[in-house]
Amino acid sequence: MTETTENLSGEKAPVHWVAFFVALIAAPLIPAVLAYGLTALLEHFDLAPSGLPVLAGVILMAPAFGGLGYLVVGGPFLWHAARSKTGFAGAAFAANIASTPLVAIALFLLPGGSTDVGSMTGFIVGFGSIFAPLWGAIFGMLYPRLCNVRWLP
Repeated sequence: MTETTENLSGEKAPVHWVAFFVALIAAPLIPAVLAYGLTALLEHFDLAPSGLPVLAGVILMAPAFGGLGYLVVGGPFLWHAARSKTGFAGAAFAANIASTPLVAIALFLLPGGSTDVGSMTGFIVGFGSIFAPLWGAIFGMLYPRLCNVRWLP
């Protein structure tokens, strides 16, 4: 289940397909699940600050707004980072910036979409500038560990 590729220095780095896709899918979901769990726990004990449910809602909705772009554009960038074994958060941020024209085109083509495509693109890419490096860093923590799991095919 590994594909051997060469990075820029000529060293071969195995890319474990199963570990790659598990980490790719899990990285956006982990902060969402943690935000939901922490908010529910703190609200149960009446310890939640006033803005926490709003922040948790933003974190919970982030995969819905940016998940497709993360998978389609971020996946190849993270694949390249997995080959070289460096810069996962930077690769995810670069993918977010590279996806800006695609976001604008998608918003323009939406039926009944917003007439203010520029500000909506800025909104989505702006939030992506926060979440893409976070998801890339989580991917970078998960992927090497999953490569060493014996029960993965």
